[in-house]
Amino acid sequence: MFDLGTQELIVIFIVAFLVFGPKKLPELGRNLGKAMRELKSAMKGVRASFEEAESDVTEEIKKAKTDIEKVYEGFEIPDFKKEALKTLHGEPKKEEPEAEKPSDKPEEKQEEKQEEKQEEKQEEKQEEKQEEKQEEKQEEKQEEKQEEKQEKKPETGKDG
Repeated sequence: MFDLGTQELIVIFIVAFLVFGPKKLPELGRNLGKAMRELKSAMKGVRASFEEAESDVTEEIKKAKTDIEKVYEGFEIPDFKKEALKTLHGEPKKEEPEAEKPSDKPEEKQEEKQEEKQEEKQEEKQEEKQEEKQEEKQEEKQEEKQEEKQEKKPETGKDG
């Protein structure tokens, strides 16, 4: 506790012996022992009260967690840690559909479905345009290669 070595303890006992004398030294030792026991018991009491408070708090947290899990039982909870790691490592983030909110009106559901269909159609159109552009580029490359071959053929024919 205080990191006192044997030499330091011997010096302390000699000084105490000289200051208090041989008659008072045993009484001081007893009083010091009692004080140490009382201090230890008080520390145990404080520690026990802290442990009790900690267990109460952890119990409250567990109850709150189970209540929250009951409320959000049917909902999909996103894994933010995985998404953060994906963005840190440069992987493209995939858009996940949002959890559908329960709607009382069927009109709202129909509107949502129509919006989703329109978005899907737009995405398909964009993909088709990209594919067409790629095909056009490939056709242009093939035409250029054919032109180069045709230019080379007459040159080989003249030499031969």
